[in-house]
Amino acid sequence: MDLGCHEGYPGHHTFNALLESRLVRERGWIEFSVFPLFSPMSLIAEGSANYGQKIAFPGASRVRFEQDVLFPLAGLDASDADRYYRLEELRGRLTYAGNEAARQYLQGQMEREATVDYLVQNQLVTVDAASKKVDFIDRYRSYVINYNVGRDLVGAYVERLAGDDPERRWAVFVELISSPRLPSDLLE
Repeated sequence: MDLGCHEGYPGHHTFNALLESRLVRERGWIEFSVFPLFSPMSLIAEGSANYGQKIAFPGASRVRFEQDVLFPLAGLDASDADRYYRLEELRGRLTYAGNEAARQYLQGQMEREATVDYLVQNQLVTVDAASKKVDFIDRYRSYVINYNVGRDLVGAYVERLAGDDPERRWAVFVELISSPRLPSDLLE
């Protein structure tokens, strides 16, 4: 679900299709046919891709869909699903440890091995997953913050403007991902 929503709907594919439709084709703003990866726009793109799952599956609808449809399709027993979701929720709170690891690593305050150890201890990931994260940091540097800082920024913006109304959240979300914005535009 995470990957499908992040990359497809309502994530990156939807984001890019709406920008192309509304800005390039309708308004003729050809500059929006190019997406600069290392740009403020990436914070919104990654953040909306991560937050979009809450838009597509509000409340407990994701859990119900996964337990009723996906678990049986995959041949998984859904009886322990509640524990799994609770664990994922708690693990999700540890994402900012990755930002701190990246900061210290990129500033030369931690060597690679110490950064891997830090991620294993503070994000509760395997050595292999931590190593891959450091590879990502080596390649994309501070881009790592776009996923969680962006998600939280987009989420706060949508929820501030739409409250708990799922239809209003969709409308605010669509407007956000189909218009030119800077991260500072999402602040109060």
